Amino acid sequence: MFDHWISVESFVGGRVDKIRVVRCLPYLTTAAKLREELRKVWLGTFKETSCGIGWDEASLGNVEASIEFEDGKRSSLVTDGGHVRVQDRTGKYWFMRLAPAVQ
Repeated sequence: MFDHWISVESFVGGRVDKIRVVRCLPYLTTAAKLREELRKVWLGTFKETSCGIGWDEASLGNVEASIEFEDGKRSSLVTDGGHVRVQDRTGKYWFMRLAPAVQ
């Protein structure tokens, strides 16, 4: 738990070179919609994260993406827009709910 809001981007660290969508649900049919969804999640904020799912509500992985950093390290992200599973730069997976859903 953090004492302040932190973005997914700053939690994972490093500058992103490429984000490649591995799969997505059909309603995200254009590159613009996918870009908007991923940007919203990547810049989204949270206060609490865990190494396991900590919510009761159902969540779908609307978007699964591979993240490549400028230094060549890779990570992954799965999200439904409010719930996020992200892999940090050491390979560990973290689960979080983005604000305002947790407020």
